[in-house]
Amino acid sequence: MFKKKERVCFFEMFSKSTDFVCNASEELLSLVENYSNIDIKIGNIKSIEKKADTNCHEIYKELNKSFITPIDREDILKINSELDTVIDNIEEISQKFYMFNIREIETDLVQMVALVVKMTRLLKSTIIELKNFKKSKVLKNKIISINSLEEEGDILYIDAVNKLFSKYNDPIYIFKWYHIFESLENCFDSCESVANTIEDVILKNS
Repeated sequence: MFKKKERVCFFEMFSKSTDFVCNASEELLSLVENYSNIDIKIGNIKSIEKKADTNCHEIYKELNKSFITPIDREDILKINSELDTVIDNIEEISQKFYMFNIREIETDLVQMVALVVKMTRLLKSTIIELKNFKKSKVLKNKIISINSLEEEGDILYIDAVNKLFSKYNDPIYIFKWYHIFESLENCFDSCESVANTIEDVILKNS
């Protein structure tokens, strides 16, 4: 009974983390699709990030109190840290619109943020399935799908940067958008990192 209770605790807390990740990515998409009420939307993302940060620390606390864990302690730490990185990256992207005083949105951005939303939703379903990692028939396919989306993101990033340098001559404008696109690419990578760690968990326990 004790072991079952621990398993539910950590996996449910991870699921809560991905709820925050999905909410933040959807709020970011709302921002770039309708670039108005910018301060409110950026503030909403910051508020979600703070709640996610609280949940992240709760996982650390729970781990320190737990004698038995459903997966290796280092894997719990790693997944927790990587989920925190995903939402930090999303929040960082939103803050750059304010920092760089962005007035208009580059067209490539909407497609890239929509992909972030797609990845985070798939990441959530992957985390939900993680509790069944020993017998799941769909978990590996979900991981493969996240990896494929990351590759799609790399292509979008490369194309967006190419267009940026081909279309514009203003070095300040290029600087701003290059760093925003780079932050999005980091977000793709951070989603994939969570998936790769889950794959490691499966391999270690197979």
